[in-house]
Amino acid sequence: MKKVIINAIICILIFLTGLIIRNWWDIGTIELETKINVLDALSLVATIVVGIYIAKILEKEVQDKRIEKDLYISKINSVEYILNTIESLIESSKDTEIQYGRIVNMMHRCRIKKSDVFNTLEKKKMDKLTTKIHEYNQKLKTDFQLLKKSLTETTVGGTRNPAVKLKNNIVSYSEERSLEILTQINSIESTLFELKIIINNL
Repeated sequence: MKKVIINAIICILIFLTGLIIRNWWDIGTIELETKINVLDALSLVATIVVGIYIAKILEKEVQDKRIEKDLYISKINSVEYILNTIESLIESSKDTEIQYGRIVNMMHRCRIKKSDVFNTLEKKKMDKLTTKIHEYNQKLKTDFQLLKKSLTETTVGGTRNPAVKLKNNIVSYSEERSLEILTQINSIESTLFELKIIINNL
């Protein structure tokens, strides 16, 4: 939107410049007047200077907002990267050993990165969007808690076929639990995608 405003300012400047130059130049006879109105000249210069200054201010503001958005999205991308890593580990769990400590660490990093994004977003004054951002935060908080539970909660007791087995820091999951984990990750990624769209439209 602000790029449109900048372009509009430039067009107005060109138009005003053309009007003033037209007063100096007789198009019909193609004769340049020898007398130039000083006030018109000063007005032209002032208009150009102010217009350029405003255009630069708006352009800088647009760039600053783009950088800010990219920082948010970059942080969300890093959360998605961790989730994709967990997803790959679960999908290849039959052929690859999964270290329990690594899973716990990745979930911890996900929550920290997510919290960084929302802590900053919720401090910004965005009127109606504040409520929406808060709703996304609560939804993701619940989803991450469920995912952590699915990944790390081992079965207590002598269950013959536990959903999660842990031995010597190596964790393995039943097919049903693996499917549950993958479904939860897909749900979180969909929510993160929606959040990126909202951030892009700020």
